[in-house]
Amino acid sequence: MMKNKPRHLKQPKDLSDFIKENITLITSLGVFTALTGFANNLAIKEIGIFISFGFLTITVLIWLQLWAKFPPDGKYLLRVFESTLALTVFMVVIYWLIYYRDIWNSVLFLPITTIISFILSYPIRKSNVVDKILRSHPILGNFLRYIIAILIIGISLVISILIAEKVNSILNEAIKEFR
Repeated sequence: MMKNKPRHLKQPKDLSDFIKENITLITSLGVFTALTGFANNLAIKEIGIFISFGFLTITVLIWLQLWAKFPPDGKYLLRVFESTLALTVFMVVIYWLIYYRDIWNSVLFLPITTIISFILSYPIRKSNVVDKILRSHPILGNFLRYIIAILIIGISLVISILIAEKVNSILNEAIKEFR
């Protein structure tokens, strides 16, 4: 009886196999990308912008999940599909940033702060340091949790404001070039 090869030793996947295995994510990606555009057309524009941003965020999260599933040794068409999909999602994000330029000049730091806060807090959440202290010393653990959260948010905010200024400057210059 022949044993199945481990997943990483199987033959490289082709595009058809990849789509069959990930049809739910691919479909979800398409739906949320369409909803991003649909929300732009809502009657109350100000609310539509925020709904659109939410759908855009979901689109990027689904794409990241899908991107993690691409095999490093996929066949040619699968590699082209991966690159084209990445470029398309990137262009949707760029389009959204340019289309709502006036808003992003003011609030671009918010999603950047969220991303940086997640990155900085991830090792702490994974190590369960605060949870271990919380179990043994509840008052100290809660205090420590709040202090760590305030520090992470503060550091993230400062870094994101610096990044947002640079990104806004680059995007504003790019828009001037296109006009």
